[in-house]
Amino acid sequence: MAAARKLFEESGAGKARPLKLTAIYPTDRDKKRMLLAIASMWKECCGVELTLVNREWQVFLTNLRQRDFQIAYDTMNGSYADAYDVLSSYTSTAGELNDAGYANPAYDSLLDQASVSVDAAERGQLLGRAERLLIDDAALLPLNFAVYRAVVNPRIKGWAGNILNQHPSRFLSQ
Repeated sequence: MAAARKLFEESGAGKARPLKLTAIYPTDRDKKRMLLAIASMWKECCGVELTLVNREWQVFLTNLRQRDFQIAYDTMNGSYADAYDVLSSYTSTAGELNDAGYANPAYDSLLDQASVSVDAAERGQLLGRAERLLIDDAALLPLNFAVYRAVVNPRIKGWAGNILNQHPSRFLSQ
């Protein structure tokens, strides 16, 4: 907190001259609670005034596509268990998937190298460096990670946990 206050004061912002930001979020009480907690912490720490703006889902998506926001509480889910799946959404060529409009040639290069690497350790290091760059550039701020729990009767056959928590009934039987 002390380091954050110092950085804000050095930037010319701070409690005497507060930074005023707006965060949009889709209708979801958990997202609202998270943003209220963040707003409170930022205000106490550095005097940041965060205004929360709830958006109906389609309006929220339009705001994202048009990049009409300062901060957006967006959710990112992978389709498969590989960091590349999520990280590739932030390359400069990702189109609509890159809601933040993030563009960094060094990041793109790391993802390009990772996409062709056949060495698992090297690939992991490249993806880790890319993730660190993405976070350091403040294109996104990871807040929480979804955890799915399921109680499944042992008589059920065909159940398999997966990253999307989808379980089509056509694969299930007794």
